[in-house]
Amino acid sequence: MTQQETGTSSADRFDNLADILLELEVFSSPSELHGLLCGKLVSDPDFDEAQWLTSASTFLEQPRLESADAKGCLLEVFTASLEQLTGPGFALDLVLPDDDEDITLRSESIGRWCGGFLAGFVPGRAAGLSEDARESLADLGEIARIEEPLSEAEEHEQDLMEIVEYVRMVAIMLFSELHTQGSEAKDAGQAPPIH
Repeated sequence: MTQQETGTSSADRFDNLADILLELEVFSSPSELHGLLCGKLVSDPDFDEAQWLTSASTFLEQPRLESADAKGCLLEVFTASLEQLTGPGFALDLVLPDDDEDITLRSESIGRWCGGFLAGFVPGRAAGLSEDARESLADLGEIARIEEPLSEAEEHEQDLMEIVEYVRMVAIMLFSELHTQGSEAKDAGQAPPIH
């Protein structure tokens, strides 16, 4: 299901998650939460909806996630992200603020997305990655540490667009590499390597 079919853009998902976090009185970033989800989906081929709700409630420090709206929103983001990662066309949409928002918020959000991704990435899975993939994973760590606010200058807008696209492609590449390894190991009748 594509963005057009669901009618929900990544900026809409950002706003929906922001509303849920506000309702729960949690001061986390919607982008960081989506990064956490993607880190788990990319590195754990068996990660499912129940595990996501548990992970999200732990991350949000909500021992019991009782709000039906919160659960529905989290599951919608899970389904959309999984479909994008497993579908054709490299269609992963990072949950980030709308392009009309202040560039400082948007640059902070991509840093938080990367931080969430690394927090969700299963420890030890990096050992089985190619050298290029490990370097790309390290790049996400560098992007997560972006602290200097960007100005509204046109070159900064271009820089930010390039960073967002790079992060998106890294997530897709890591998913492809790790899930190809897992399916090859299953095809060979053995468990995927765990390091």
